[in-house]
Amino acid sequence: MIEQLKKLYVERKGNADGFEKYIESLKSAEDIAKTKEEIKAALINIPYKAFRLKDMDGKTVNSADWKDKIVVLDFWATWCGPCKMAFPGMQMAVDKYATDHGVGFYFISIEENDKEYKNEVKKYIKSSGYRFNVLFDETDSKTGNNRGVFGSMTPIFKSSAIPRKVVVKNGVIRYTAEGYQGSPSKLYDELTYVIEILKAEK
Repeated sequence: MIEQLKKLYVERKGNADGFEKYIESLKSAEDIAKTKEEIKAALINIPYKAFRLKDMDGKTVNSADWKDKIVVLDFWATWCGPCKMAFPGMQMAVDKYATDHGVGFYFISIEENDKEYKNEVKKYIKSSGYRFNVLFDETDSKTGNNRGVFGSMTPIFKSSAIPRKVVVKNGVIRYTAEGYQGSPSKLYDELTYVIEILKAEK
């Protein structure tokens, strides 16, 4: 719906300048304030162990390189329906910050059962048209599943359910949320508010 609205906006205005502000103007100021207060109350400050993971091209991504960046991690699996249902909202957030070098998004594939899971993940992302930076979690030596990084963080969440969003900044976890509530726009708003609140910190 938002994409259709944006298309109509561009047709009328000639470009997308001001669209984000227009969308915000349609929302209840009371609801925005309430959501922001809830997010501020949910902020945490817990260090996590730096990690290195491979992306779909086999290149290594080192979390230690994210200094001074706000990075959103999305732990997901191809068998997880809610994970995939959340992707349209995640794509909206990715697109919003696509040119912001201070913000990054990584979609960490975990707990896949098929031995050829990397090919399955690549196939799914490509066929779905999502423009995501996908990483493959490391194999857990105890279970044999690819959930090493996720497993190292679960004591913080006290849950191993997915989808799991984790927002990190300067080597610490600042925000985390489990599940998907069914609204791409609400997920987009949630992540946008988290990112902007963290950006505004001194």
